[in-house]
Amino acid sequence: MNTLARTLLIYLSLSVSPLWACSFDGVFPNPFAESYAGSFDVALATQRGIQSGSINKLDKLEGMNGLRRTNWWLKVFAKEQKGKLAEGTYIYLIDSRLWAKVEGDHRLKIHVPGPSIPSAVLVLSDAALASLVSEEISYQQALKLGVAKLNNLD
Repeated sequence: MNTLARTLLIYLSLSVSPLWACSFDGVFPNPFAESYAGSFDVALATQRGIQSGSINKLDKLEGMNGLRRTNWWLKVFAKEQKGKLAEGTYIYLIDSRLWAKVEGDHRLKIHVPGPSIPSAVLVLSDAALASLVSEEISYQQALKLGVAKLNNLD
């Protein structure tokens, strides 16, 4: 194999890296690979919440339909939490490995890379997000149940 072909192969391999992709991209990372800190705790709390009836199980949507639904839920959630989530806070959805970031005027930028420097991160599951948006639980209840976890820098 010549050098150009090797270089192209390496570039293409890196461009679909699970580190940069969420499940909506059609790239499904190894479930045993490292995720963001606190993700495992939130996943366990979500399962306990579903089993106890505190939150509802979510029907899984993949591809563009899943991304559209999650995008809408995140925007509704950010609007409801306006003033509670500081500018620069990241939101990480553990199920889809999707990142979002609160920007100026509390607007939400969705499908962004994760933080490259220490930042405040709200870790939550898709089921928790759905329960928050449908007002089945409050933000404080989500934190108390552990289905959402704010890793703050304070």
